[in-house]
Amino acid sequence: MRRSFGIKINKFNIFLSKPAPHVKKNEFSAIDVYLLEAYFNRKAWIGWSKATICATVMRRFFIENHLHAEAETTVTGNEAHHIKTVLRLRVGDSIELIDGSGYAYASEIKTIAEDRVQVYVHEKYPTGAESNLRLTLAIGFLKEKKMDFLVRHLTELGITRLLPVLTARSIANPPAKKISARISRWQTIAKEAVKQSRRGRIPEISAPAVFNDALQFGEYSDKKLLFWENAESALTNKESLWPGIEDVFLMIGPEGGFTGEEALKAGEHGFTPISMGPRILRAETAAIAACTLIQCLLGDICKKSP
Repeated sequence: MRRSFGIKINKFNIFLSKPAPHVKKNEFSAIDVYLLEAYFNRKAWIGWSKATICATVMRRFFIENHLHAEAETTVTGNEAHHIKTVLRLRVGDSIELIDGSGYAYASEIKTIAEDRVQVYVHEKYPTGAESNLRLTLAIGFLKEKKMDFLVRHLTELGITRLLPVLTARSIANPPAKKISARISRWQTIAKEAVKQSRRGRIPEISAPAVFNDALQFGEYSDKKLLFWENAESALTNKESLWPGIEDVFLMIGPEGGFTGEEALKAGEHGFTPISMGPRILRAETAAIAACTLIQCLLGDICKKSP
């Protein structure tokens, strides 16, 4: 048997579902944060941000509507099914909603119907999991499963935009009629990765562009890097000292890499060729490694959480 019991944090209830058949709900009606710490053997809540506390104890759901605090909203579709049928949450349980704006919303279930869940939004707060760096990755179009893999893991790494690029050596080149279905699938994968990684924004996934057009996307970026196996320069920690860098545009080739002509063309558009080291990496490995390096040097991966 599972019982729900809750605490009050900053004017809204947080309910935890834990196997506790010996615990009566009213025993925990006035539980404070130190008792919660002792009971679950967790670290102290004191000093934690609201987003961190909610990330630890509340289920998160994505909603398409733009949310407002102190107002009601309706959860429908797969998320409503997940609340009602999969998790079997109940009226009065607290959940966290996100709408892709970078904020999260502490909410309470008011009613549960067959195909919808009515929710009251109590409070709005930043998720605390968005990088200060706007990071775009333009990558040579890969085969379908590889692109699915990349969308998930690059979303977790905090990228802002993903741009598939059709290059001279691209193996995958799906017909136009299949592109919209692919993008829709990638957006779904990105939403799930946003929920899992506690982010508040869904990265933009652009329609595929040919190489010359993709170069134009980085026109206003602070720094533009082309990762290429024949480049002579490598990234160093000196890049962490780049002044005023807030927007970075990365380009990585497909399975066969960039041609020399493409690398030359990118240089003419202000891209700096960068080597990933002496080993030849798969395109998806290079993409994850490059985004991790840049987030560490200029973003938030290697920085201590507040």
